[in-house]
Amino acid sequence: MLFLIPPIFFAFVFILYPLSEVIYLSFTSYSGFIAPVWIGLSNYKVLLSDPILSISLVNNIIWVLVFLVVCNFLGLMLAGSIDIMGNKLSSFFRIVLYVSVLLPTVAVSYLFLALYSPEIGLIDALFRDLGLNALATTDFLGNPSLTLYAVLGSSIWQYAAFPMLIFIAAFASINPSLYEAAIVDGANQWQIFWRIKIPIIRPVIVTMLALTYIWNSQPFSQIYTMTKGGPGNSSQVLVSYLFEAAYSELRIGYGSAIAIVIFLIIFPVAVIFFRTFEK
Repeated sequence: MLFLIPPIFFAFVFILYPLSEVIYLSFTSYSGFIAPVWIGLSNYKVLLSDPILSISLVNNIIWVLVFLVVCNFLGLMLAGSIDIMGNKLSSFFRIVLYVSVLLPTVAVSYLFLALYSPEIGLIDALFRDLGLNALATTDFLGNPSLTLYAVLGSSIWQYAAFPMLIFIAAFASINPSLYEAAIVDGANQWQIFWRIKIPIIRPVIVTMLALTYIWNSQPFSQIYTMTKGGPGNSSQVLVSYLFEAAYSELRIGYGSAIAIVIFLIIFPVAVIFFRTFEK
């Protein structure tokens, strides 16, 4: 019984109490300087008609879906390529590719700010060198249609090596005799990858999808550093809008209501993912 005290204490202090406090504040008008004033469902009624929240929600869905698919697919492809390399070459690429994950997100964001710059950016310079002058003046962070995807690209570049490392570890646990039998039957590396490796590590893939969803449903550092939600809220996501409402505008009660929306988006899908994993 005594062994249960630390986890129960941890759950109460760091999960249950903060969650209950946010739920309470979401029903109040609170600026942080005076006592919260109970206003019932008013914050939620405002949420339903808030156009910026609608934009943020759509952007959040786009961000999560694109990141979930592209990041894990790239990680899987990189893991499959590295898994068939020799030991020395494999170790080299693991280290080199994983360096991006270890970098601070803000540092990566400033790196991509420089890359995307129309004046000094290497991306536009590459387009000019290739003779693609129509693309050489692209303002990746100033065009509302491109901004979200430009920021998303920096995040995928940084984190694709994380699922890669997990998938490499999963491939290492597969019995090599399965590969040998497949090669004897005439299978090539591509067929081995899709017909042996992928089915065997399916639980790991599902787990990574769940973890990626949970961890990346709240993008903030990249958005705030590179665009602050602009131009014109075109790259605004739920967490950046929460930050703006709660800390810039001091509408902490309204920000708490946005936090509850984020929780309701993350929690059910996470449960579905883990239920699938259990099966």
